[in-house]
Amino acid sequence: MNRADSSATAITDLVEVGLNTLHALLTIRAEINLAAGLLNQAAIELETSRLPPLYERFLGSGSQIENLIEQLPSSDDKQVLRESVVNISGYVSSILVK
Repeated sequence: MNRADSSATAITDLVEVGLNTLHALLTIRAEINLAAGLLNQAAIELETSRLPPLYERFLGSGSQIENLIEQLPSSDDKQVLRESVVNISGYVSSILVK
């Protein structure tokens, strides 16, 4: 394999793996910000009748985060991130479903 071929392979790997991973991570970050905003809104909401829609949106955001995590390459960090999301979602569910 010559230098041009190895460079082309490296660039292809960067685009296919690196940029897709970056996109997934940035989208996860955006979804986490949305989920945090929903929790903040729920914390200051005075009418309990408005909590179920916020909870449904939170669940949808959590589901989106889990789907995006699955798109990440396998690693220990991926497993830690997945466990953190599941733990936080479970905690929030235990509070809001009561």
